Amino acid sequence: MKKYLKKFSGYIITVIVVFLVIFIFKSIKTLNDDLFNLHLYIGWQEVKIDDYATIKVPGNWKQGEENGLIYFYDSDLPDGDNVVLFQTNMLYDMFDIGSPIKIDEGSTEQNIASDNFQRVVTLTGTGNSLGSSNGKALVCVNNNSKIEDYIHFTNGRYDFEFFSNENRVDEKTIKKIADSVDFLYE
Repeated sequence: MKKYLKKFSGYIITVIVVFLVIFIFKSIKTLNDDLFNLHLYIGWQEVKIDDYATIKVPGNWKQGEENGLIYFYDSDLPDGDNVVLFQTNMLYDMFDIGSPIKIDEGSTEQNIASDNFQRVVTLTGTGNSLGSSNGKALVCVNNNSKIEDYIHFTNGRYDFEFFSNENRVDEKTIKKIADSVDFLYE
């Protein structure tokens, strides 16, 4: 056994070093993801939503309102193509997965993204202890179906829902916004 170990000691040491390096890099990546994903909101701003809640959004976003619904636009994007996140009053799915879909124009909403917006069905969702969730939903925008990211937050009394416009907000930012909700009244 000693002779075998002596003969292959270089290989064994190399394998151990490779595994050790892989372990160290995996540990650093995990620590980096955990430590730097603490949702530090440096360069972000806190905005009030209908005097009931606050959320944090990137500092270059500006807030607007149309038809009584809030939207955010990115001041760094060209005008006319800069709406990144918009509010909807359509808080619930219009259909169940598997049911036939027929758009009823009487049940659509006019908002900044569409003259006839409709939330069709939720596809995915992840909730947190703050009362917010985020995921993907099938929506109908100007008679075209799309999959968009959403943020929903509720404290049981007040409900708010925002959709990414044309998926201009990445999932990491959506989650960070969802994790920033703070209800002013319980």
